Amino acid sequence: MKIEPFRKIVSTVVYETKPLSGFDKRNPTKYRWENTNKLLGKMDGIIGTKTGITNAAGPCFAGYYELNNMKLALILCHSKTMDDRWQEIRNMVKWAEIEKAKSKQQCAREKARAQVVKQN
Repeated sequence: MKIEPFRKIVSTVVYETKPLSGFDKRNPTKYRWENTNKLLGKMDGIIGTKTGITNAAGPCFAGYYELNNMKLALILCHSKTMDDRWQEIRNMVKWAEIEKAKSKQQCAREKARAQVVKQN
């Protein structure tokens, strides 16, 4: 996600354009792409990348989340359904946030214990 043009493209919800040449000026052709990532613009921190379905992986998602100093690469395969994957991604992020909070609490407890030991 360090390549800014890629990051911009995969996080775009809708993109419209017209051909640069070879079109009828009276009735120009327009092209419209809609991102299939239903979390874009609806879940803070979600930044594109790939949604889809394959025989091997079933409904899947490969994406990136970045919010509040947390950066996650999210890979989901074998979702129950095409629509369930959106809630499953939300659940993955929620789980990561909970685990991060637990880790911070554990570090704080260990730091406090170290201070007590140091004072004795």
